[in-house]
Amino acid sequence: AAQQALQLNPGNSEAWAALGTVYLVFDRDWSGALESLQNAVKLSPNDAGIINLYGDYFYLIGDYANALQWESRAAELEPLSAVHQHELALVYGLLGRLEEAIALERRAVQLSPEFRNAWASLGRMLIEAGQPEELAGFLDQQRELLHANVVAALRARLELARGDPAAARARAAEVRQLAEQEKLSLTHVAHLFALLGDDQQAAALVEAATAASDPLLVSPLYFFLPEDFPAMPLLRAALEQIA
Repeated sequence: AAQQALQLNPGNSEAWAALGTVYLVFDRDWSGALESLQNAVKLSPNDAGIINLYGDYFYLIGDYANALQWESRAAELEPLSAVHQHELALVYGLLGRLEEAIALERRAVQLSPEFRNAWASLGRMLIEAGQPEELAGFLDQQRELLHANVVAALRARLELARGDPAAARARAAEVRQLAEQEKLSLTHVAHLFALLGDDQQAAALVEAATAASDPLLVSPLYFFLPEDFPAMPLLRAALEQIA
């Protein structure tokens, strides 16, 4: 559809942005994504949505410096957009600047209290920042808003942070069951089992996600390099097979 739109109008910046996103997330065609998104930015240099997508390209390839520049620009152009605050928060989180990331996610949920992605991201950041009990409180408050799969995944992380791997494993099994029943992404499930040190299940889930062309596999929020898991040979081998 994006290509057809561009045949009708080569100056359609939204079509270039859509095409670049398809190349990036589904095809993992980095050069095609970059060229398409650059065309979109040149045509609409002050469109916050397009700028945001350009920033996404950079954090997905691990160029966090450029990601910070472009996601900051999107948030500057539309400061009341919860989406742009959330995307900027993700970059700060990837940079390890968790205090700033958490503040931005709090702003995102203030701007849009039903923004599920921001709530889920805030939960992960609280765990990483060593604030598990605050996560426990907001899970109780937001359990009706968040998908059951997300709640179970965050509770697994919570149990792991509390030092109860058996409870965390039980939650992870629940997450896997829900994901398989509802045909949801298996990438975040694989990451849970990787955190639990279960090499076999983590590898099997990455292989299943790869076979399903799961777009979340390109997200550095879960996996980035096989070398990040030196003690898990099966998982490393599965990650090395991702084209």
